[in-house]
Amino acid sequence: AETKYDQYGQPIKATTETKYDQYGNPIKVETRYDQQGHPITTETKHDHLGQQVKTETKQDQSGNTIKTETTYDTKGQPLKSSETKTDSRGQTMIKEETTYDNHGQPIKSEETKYDQYGTPIKTDEIKYDQYGTPIKTEKTTYDKYGQPIKSTDTKYDSSGRPIKGSEVKYDQYG
Repeated sequence: AETKYDQYGQPIKATTETKYDQYGNPIKVETRYDQQGHPITTETKHDHLGQQVKTETKQDQSGNTIKTETTYDTKGQPLKSSETKTDSRGQTMIKEETTYDNHGQPIKSEETKYDQYGTPIKTDEIKYDQYGTPIKTEKTTYDKYGQPIKSTDTKYDSSGRPIKGSEVKYDQYG
């Protein structure tokens, strides 16, 4: 593995290294750099079922880390993906997860935002039909203790237009 630098000392060439797990499956680790010189590391490996798992990790200027992980089936279709953004202390700020059907179409996605203490403050969930059209959304907001204070559900028709909605507000007893 070799790294080359430009005249300003910024790394410009990606490096690739291949290692192997205990079962002989290759683990490919590639590091490349964004325009500000921050490393972006991509690790491609296989789980115990032989399914590909790809993980990409990058850091922004503030020291926040974004980790993206995708698991694929044996045909190369995504099964599940997640993206987690953590602050410089390692505290989760945002987590997004998407689950896919056997054709690679999303069937459910969820995003949760957290406060600086790791308590959830908002969750958005979307469910999709077989064509990738949203059919239901749920949005929940939480108080400073992580207890739900409001939940909104919306259902959609086959064209993605809202057809029914409801809202529930919670008191201190839930």
